[in-house]
Amino acid sequence: MKKILLILLLSFGLFQVHAQGYKRMDKNSEKKQKEILGKDILAFYPFQVILTNANQTQPDLTVGVSYERIFNNEHLSFKLPVFASIQEQYFYIMPTLKIYPFGQGLVRFAVGPQLLFGYGNGRYNITKFDQVNGYYTQEVSGTKKQFGFMINPSLNVTMSKHFYLTVESSLGIIYYDSMPYDNSTYYNASNTNNPVSLAFQLNFGLGYRF
Repeated sequence: MKKILLILLLSFGLFQVHAQGYKRMDKNSEKKQKEILGKDILAFYPFQVILTNANQTQPDLTVGVSYERIFNNEHLSFKLPVFASIQEQYFYIMPTLKIYPFGQGLVRFAVGPQLLFGYGNGRYNITKFDQVNGYYTQEVSGTKKQFGFMINPSLNVTMSKHFYLTVESSLGIIYYDSMPYDNSTYYNASNTNNPVSLAFQLNFGLGYRF
């Protein structure tokens, strides 16, 4: 009986040593994996859909690039994306603070606040009335400026040491828009700013991590 107990104690002790060694190896492997992941990411976005007013008849389609710098604590990063519309001469700059709740790894979720600055050409329709033509629609063009705030959740996948994929979406509001959207009544030139409106974007990006 004593021999059996001794064998069981020895077996249990060896199992504990092996388990602790495995945990150390697993932690060391994860640490090394994180160490090889670069803190800088350059990305190209072949596809983005963005909507900056619920009254838009269709969303804007854009392409873009971004640079992201991950801080040393591995839980925060600053990202600067720039997008160009393929429908109008219009640009979006969207600085973002990304929060990684679980630090860095091969597959990570992030979320954070995002600002939106828009600048470029814009167009809208207004309805006018005169004694000869009655009611008629006229297109107006000019410089358009926008400012808004959004929340940006994202899924970030590092496929290899340098190859990076991301899928992002944002939901928020536009605080300021220098140009109105289509009006069905008389246009008041002294008040061009729209009230606060919803904004949404969805994009897909390919990146190089170093």
